[in-house]
Amino acid sequence: MEKHDHYKKLLTLTLLFIAVSLVHCGGTARKVSYPGMVTPQVQNEFQRVEKQYRLKNYTHAYHGYENFIQTFEYNNLTDEAYYKQGKIFFLQSRLEDAANKFSELVRKTPSPEYKEKAKHMVAYAHYKQENYDDVLRELKDIHAKLLPTKMRVQYYSLAIRSARHAQVDRDFGDYATLRLYDTYEDYAGASLRNLQGSDVVSFAQAKNLIQGWVTTPLLISNITTWMKKYVTETPAHAYVQFKLGKTYFEGKKFSRAKQLLVRFVKHYPKNEYAFNARKMLEEMGTDDSDLSLEKAHYKVGVLVPLAGRYESFGYAVLDGIKCAAGINHTCHGNSGIQLIVKDAAYSANAINDAIHEFKQEGVVAIIGPLSSSMAIEAGITASELRIPIFPITQKSGLMTQGDYIFQVGLQPKEQIHAIFSAARSKGYRSFGVLHPNTNYGQTMSELFMEEVRLNGGRVTALAEYNKWSKDVYAEARKLKKSIGHVDKPDRGIGFDAIFIPDSYQNVNAMAAALAHNGIKDVALIGTTAWNDPELSLTLAENFPGSYFVDLYHGDSKQASVRQFNELFRHSYGRVPRVLEAYGYDIMMLIRETAADRGEGSIKNALVEGRGYQGVTGIKGFRAGDGPIIDSMIMTIKKTGITAH
Repeated sequence: MEKHDHYKKLLTLTLLFIAVSLVHCGGTARKVSYPGMVTPQVQNEFQRVEKQYRLKNYTHAYHGYENFIQTFEYNNLTDEAYYKQGKIFFLQSRLEDAANKFSELVRKTPSPEYKEKAKHMVAYAHYKQENYDDVLRELKDIHAKLLPTKMRVQYYSLAIRSARHAQVDRDFGDYATLRLYDTYEDYAGASLRNLQGSDVVSFAQAKNLIQGWVTTPLLISNITTWMKKYVTETPAHAYVQFKLGKTYFEGKKFSRAKQLLVRFVKHYPKNEYAFNARKMLEEMGTDDSDLSLEKAHYKVGVLVPLAGRYESFGYAVLDGIKCAAGINHTCHGNSGIQLIVKDAAYSANAINDAIHEFKQEGVVAIIGPLSSSMAIEAGITASELRIPIFPITQKSGLMTQGDYIFQVGLQPKEQIHAIFSAARSKGYRSFGVLHPNTNYGQTMSELFMEEVRLNGGRVTALAEYNKWSKDVYAEARKLKKSIGHVDKPDRGIGFDAIFIPDSYQNVNAMAAALAHNGIKDVALIGTTAWNDPELSLTLAENFPGSYFVDLYHGDSKQASVRQFNELFRHSYGRVPRVLEAYGYDIMMLIRETAADRGEGSIKNALVEGRGYQGVTGIKGFRAGDGPIIDSMIMTIKKTGITAH
């Protein structure tokens, strides 16, 4: 009984954490460590040189950057100084000097992002000198995902244009064309699609090149490895799938052609080549009834709360899972996958029993639980039984507990790092911290203050409020009274931004109370717990520049998100939120890996980190490390929330 109470207490604390954060998790690149810090003196000196660069006083700016590099210990602005020196040479058409300077940055920077940007600029310098083989050699060594979106467009464009003239790696141009199309579709903003420049391949040009690639005959022996492993769930994957089916059809390998073309028609029934695929299938003696016969024959376990205070969380995840699996023909056609759903229990013994029952019933994977404390027990047991398990939690270091654990979520520290990185990029250096009197609020505020101080910022106001107080205005005044009690303010109202780690409901109320107390015109910044359609957009009026971090943006223009929203809304009559998106992505990831390797090899496929592209920022997993995740900063505007 005492042990039961202990686990129940742990679960209660954990689920309170989930209730606030809605089990969202922010992602970001790994934290980079620099020997030097960016002090106000360092920042001011760098800005002085930057002004000369913006005025195009390049000679003066170059020497200013050099003096900055020599004067201050290496810090994150040193990377930018080296980068700008390379840009100056590039703009002056001193291309060899530019390539050498960017190569120097590659050798010295600890930042993966700057390393890849510098490599790209080395390739660009070669392109300007028409050394096309060197361009492709350099580009193939770059991790394109670490490049900013516009630079990624340029990266793929250089590959496409260079492949036309190169003597080697010419098929890399075809791959780059498809990835460029994916980039345009995933970030389908008008400004991106209308990029101009002689070295940029436009969206329309990319589409035309793909059409030419699809229709050009290809020998089966010339099918490339990247075609066979091209990233699924991307817009261009449809064209690769059709091209493969068409190639096997033309090579008279009808069994393989039928398999590929059936899958293509089922997944992409509205694609412009679906008619051609159906004609080929007819010639091979396949009718439409065959297109519904390709079913999965495996089971997936689901372990989520289905009763009590947190049942809404469990059912939200479950609805996303059902959407992806096509249960009762929701969202997609019925996949044939059988779901075995169990209620997440209140004790470790019950969790262990449930997972052993899953094993007996032959599930190939388990989705859940949502509780951090239960996730440890579930993960260890699932690993012992060799069943891949997907707990949705922010528990630190969970994937180190077993080889079969694939955690969906990041540690709070990584979430805080993403939030502060965005603040620093906006020039915020002093902060107010206003947190609720909860474990979640206390933990996140402490992590935030540590991040601020480690990176040369200051906390100039700190207050804890009673989350259950009926006088929210009095609670908000606590922050105003605390100004200067921690660090002394140096300008304005006392801080550049206010960090509030609480749910969207309480943020809505606290924002109104802060404004009532005369605290306005500073940004409010927050955690994944803010991410809900009910978050008030009126925040943008009194607190311009406010933002939060998360993995899912429901109003994204990304093609996969738009499709998911449409399918889910049509099936369930409501807009999907982040928990539904998590359930959907995990189930689709299981489907993808099971289809490629067979349900018995899901674990091996998952740890290879092949670049899953879903509706959230989940991209894959690293063995024994954690999920590969791209986080988004959500900026609140009067017209809506934008993500970048």
